[in-house]
Amino acid sequence: MLFDRSRSGSMSGDIVRENGRCVLYYVFRSDKDALEPDTNPPGRGAADLTIATKPSFHLEVTTG
Repeated sequence: MLFDRSRSGSMSGDIVRENGRCVLYYVFRSDKDALEPDTNPPGRGAADLTIATKPSFHLEVTTG
């Protein structure tokens, strides 16, 4: 991801099939731009993106 004040990227990830859906699991790190104040600390987290086609094509995102 790219934001005005920071950038983030995935550190690792994997795509798996679960119950007829494709799920992308990934771990990410976010770093502030060099000129941003210390009140914008780096962050880390994990997320999953589910791609399903039933009942219709849709995306589901979970972060933590």
